[in-house]
Amino acid sequence: MGLRSRQGKFNIPIALAFSSAGEGLEHEEGPVQMAVRLLKTLMVAGAVAFVAPAASALADSPAGFYYGADSFKPTATGSSVPYKEPTVGGTFGGYAAEVWTFADQAGCSTSRAVNTTDVGDANANTQQSGPTGTALFYFMGGPGSDPQYNASHPSASEAYNWGYNQAYYAYKYYVAHGPTAYQPIMFMDIENPGNGTFQGWDEETDKCGSRTGTTPIPSSIDRQTFNGFYNEIFANTPFYPGVYARQDYWNATFGTGSNGSLPSTKEWTSQSHNVIAIPGPSRWCTIGACAQWFGGAPSSNEIEWQWAIALSGDYDQIDSSNAF
Repeated sequence: MGLRSRQGKFNIPIALAFSSAGEGLEHEEGPVQMAVRLLKTLMVAGAVAFVAPAASALADSPAGFYYGADSFKPTATGSSVPYKEPTVGGTFGGYAAEVWTFADQAGCSTSRAVNTTDVGDANANTQQSGPTGTALFYFMGGPGSDPQYNASHPSASEAYNWGYNQAYYAYKYYVAHGPTAYQPIMFMDIENPGNGTFQGWDEETDKCGSRTGTTPIPSSIDRQTFNGFYNEIFANTPFYPGVYARQDYWNATFGTGSNGSLPSTKEWTSQSHNVIAIPGPSRWCTIGACAQWFGGAPSSNEIEWQWAIALSGDYDQIDSSNAF
C-alpha cells in the first residue's frame, strides 16, 4: 500500500502525508474539516456543558457514572425509557457496538458483535441527562496482519498506511451499514482474543488472523499503525479516536515509553479476569478489582471500564462526564 490522496467524506481533497508524529498529526483541511476540528476543540475544552443526573437508589455511582454493555450481551431490560442495566440494576447508560473487523474487511468473516436492542435502548436513554448512547469499536489488525508487511525490513510508512486504510474503510462501512451511534467515539479494539486467532500486533498473521510467523514486531511499528487509524478518524470523520485494551497487553505490545504514550486518546480498559458482574463498581472499583488504565492517559480520558466478562455478557462502567 503506497501513500495516497483521496476525496474526503465531504468531497474536499485531503492530502495524506506520512509522519511519525503520532496523536494529532496535522492534515491539510478544507472548511468543513476545519469546522469539525473547532467543534471538537470546544467540546474538549468544556464549552459544551455536561449536566450531571440525579442519583437514584439503583444507580451507578458517583453521579455521572453509568453501567452499560458491549458486543452481543447482556441486553437492557424494560419496555420504555429509561431502560435498565440487567443483573446489577440502574439506568442503562451506554453501549459499544462492533462496527467492523479487519478480518471482515479482508472478506474472511461477516459477523459483527452488535445487539440491536442495546443500540436502540442506549440511544433512547440519551433523552435523559447523562446516558451516553451507543459508541463504536473496530476490531483492528496490527501491522503484522497487513499482507504487505515485511518482517525483515518493517516499514513505518506501510504500517501507518495500514492503520489509515482500516480507519477509512471502517468509517465507510459505518456510513453504509450503521449502527446508529450517539456517542461520537470510535474505539480501536487492540487485543489478543485468545481463541486461536491473532490480530498482528505481536506476530505475523494472514489476512484472516491465523499466525504465520514468529518474528517480533517493533513497538514503533505497532505505533505507526495506531497513528494512521487515529489521524484518519480525527481529521476526516465526526468521531473521536479511542482505544480499547488491557493494561498488561498494551504495555507488553507498545511499551511504557513514547510508543505507548496516550496523552490525547479516549480510553476503554478491561478487567478480563473478572467473570462475576455483581456487585457493580463504584468510581472504577468493585470488590477485588479496580480499573487499570494505560499509556499515562489523563483522568479526563478515562471513559469506560469493562469490569466483567461473564457468561451473561460483557459489563461496562462509563463516566459520562468524560464521554462528551
